[in-house]
Amino acid sequence: MTWTTGTINTPDSWNSIAYGNGVFVTVANISSNSSYSSDGITWYQGVTEYASPSRFLTSILPVKAYWQSIAYGNGKFSAIATNAYSAFSIDGKNWSFSSLPNPKNWQSITYGNNYFVVVGSGFNTKMGYPYGNRVMAFTPDPHDWANSVMDVGLPWTEVVCGNHGFVAVTSNSNASSTSTHGASWITTYNMPANQNWTGLTYGSNKYVAVAANSNVAAYSTDGVNWTATSLPSASQWTSVAYGNGTFISVAYNGANAAVSSDGITWHSETMPATQPWTAITFGQDRFVAVASNTTVVAVRV
Repeated sequence: MTWTTGTINTPDSWNSIAYGNGVFVTVANISSNSSYSSDGITWYQGVTEYASPSRFLTSILPVKAYWQSIAYGNGKFSAIATNAYSAFSIDGKNWSFSSLPNPKNWQSITYGNNYFVVVGSGFNTKMGYPYGNRVMAFTPDPHDWANSVMDVGLPWTEVVCGNHGFVAVTSNSNASSTSTHGASWITTYNMPANQNWTGLTYGSNKYVAVAANSNVAAYSTDGVNWTATSLPSASQWTSVAYGNGTFISVAYNGANAAVSSDGITWHSETMPATQPWTAITFGQDRFVAVASNTTVVAVRV
């Protein structure tokens, strides 16, 4: 498989990406922009209409916000932002507004076991780092969220669903937490190190996590017991995805990518451009990565 590049119309702070219903969709931080693509190479976004006979569908989120994460499930895309903002879309082009039950620093959304689940953290404005947050949210349909709590207040950064249910990881901690349906959680402290765990995915019967500013990764078959592995370099790893028997992680600070067939042994690859890569996903037999403040996307086919 080889990397190539695609183009988004606007150099925005593209922060998260998901695939579903035949399209890739990305959302931007500090913006109301989203963008969609059927192949990961050619993208459309932010245009309400063009003069006849050509006309582009809208891809504008309902409000300008710090859009943090997007997921697809139950026939809908759902995007979440800090404060209590949420939005959902059937096609990734036309969005409806909804709201989360609390104005928290929401960080990550996923779908599984017939539920969307969102986790987050607080933020210490004086000290400049995340602090613990117990509040989380879940719903079978992203227009009507329910409030719940984690069993431990920590800066939860990522959540994903696999065969053993939902798993969440944190920044600056060795904690992970598990839940069957997202309402009740059990936290353990078995991650291999206190790290800023920034990427989490599930595939090949494993939960796989990567940490920023390190070469540390970890995998678990149950979300409770974790084993340390090594990435090919100490980089600012931001995201990891799984598809077609392959795990890929991207980094914010350059052209680094890490690739693994089993989530245990990793080797390096070079992205097609040096960019602040923020997120990667898999769909249509390809990986697609987006970056912040650029029009460049990367596609591995």
